[in-house]
Amino acid sequence: MDVVDEVLERHSADVVAKPDYALSSAGGSIIPHLTFLDFAVQMKPRFLGRLGLKHLIPANPQVEKRAIKAIQPDVHAGSCWAMQGDHGQIGIQLARAIIVTEVTIEHVDPRITLHYGSAPREMEIWGLASSQKATLLTTIEYKYAEHECKQPKLVQSFQIPLQKQNVVSTGVVVRVNSNWGYPAFTCLYRIRVHGFESTLGGL
Repeated sequence: MDVVDEVLERHSADVVAKPDYALSSAGGSIIPHLTFLDFAVQMKPRFLGRLGLKHLIPANPQVEKRAIKAIQPDVHAGSCWAMQGDHGQIGIQLARAIIVTEVTIEHVDPRITLHYGSAPREMEIWGLASSQKATLLTTIEYKYAEHECKQPKLVQSFQIPLQKQNVVSTGVVVRVNSNWGYPAFTCLYRIRVHGFESTLGGL
C-alpha cells in the first residue's frame, strides 16, 4: 500500500465512509487558473503614537481563507474557503485519475455561523480529462434552508448520473452559480470527490 492509498483509507472512516480523492493530504491540490479570487478582508487603518504624534498606518486587504481549505478535513466555524461574491468556481486536481461517481459538499451548522447566506446553493460539477477537456457531470443544489423546523443535513452527497460515469477525470471544477443570499462572499467548507480508478485512460 503506497502513501496515497494509506491516507485515503485512513480518512475514509469519516461520516461519508468513502475515499476522498480531492483530499489535500492524499495528494489533491488546487488548480489556480480555474479558481476564483479569495475573499479579502479589508482591515481598518491604525494610528501609531500618542496624541499629537499619531501616524496613520494604511490598511491592506488581508486574505484569511485560502482555497486549500475546501479540500482539508477541518470544518470548524470560519475554517472555510471564502470566495468573492455569490458565485464563482474552484478547480481541484485529484490525487488519482478516477471515474467520478459522487461529490459530497459539507457546510457548517447554521446555528453557529455568522453569515447564514454564504452557504453555496446551485452548483455545477465538471470533470477534467488529462487533456484539460471539461465535461459537465451534473448540476446540484445544496439544501441549507430550514424546513419544518428541521436543521439541514450538513453533509450532502450527490451521485453522478450513470451515463456520465464513463469519463476519466484527473480533476474537477465545482462552479457555484448561487449561494443562500449573502452577496459579499460564498464559503466552501469541504468538497469531497468519490469514485474509482479506471484503466480507460483520460479522454
